[in-house]
Amino acid sequence: MDFQDKKELTLLENELVSRFLGGEADAFVRLVELYKDKVHQFILCLLGPDRESEDIAQEVFIQIYKSLGGF
Repeated sequence: MDFQDKKELTLLENELVSRFLGGEADAFVRLVELYKDKVHQFILCLLGPDRESEDIAQEVFIQIYKSLGGF
């Protein structure tokens, strides 16, 4: 999904977080879809090609899920 500017992306992020905190689990799925490739690429940059990079990326999203209520 491409965004014209950072403001548009920020508005979508805020909306999805609000919806998730309001009880819509699907909103978190959308957040993951927005960032999963970027998170995975970042981890690959840090660790290099590693079989565990996908597991680490998944753990990132699990930690976000657990702590998003305090965001």
